[in-house]
Amino acid sequence: MRSLRIVGVCVIAAFVVSQAATASAALPELGRCVKLSSRTGIYKYKNCVVLSEGAKGAYEWEPGPGPARNSLPKPVKSHSKPWAKPR
Repeated sequence: MRSLRIVGVCVIAAFVVSQAATASAALPELGRCVKLSSRTGIYKYKNCVVLSEGAKGAYEWEPGPGPARNSLPKPVKSHSKPWAKPR
């Protein structure tokens, strides 16, 4: 009886390990959806999920990181001091 219980636990453990390995096998692709100047993209909307009919969409998926860090807009400086007490 004890050996049957051990075999059952081993089968369940093997199943759990195999499911965890297949669940983390593929990572999502990093990239961005960019708007094209001509209507030759394969995506219809700016979230790059819905395909357009016949490659007449306005958006295209570009894998990889976005533009360089220096080209991002600079944060707006706040004139208020969060630690100051209101008057």
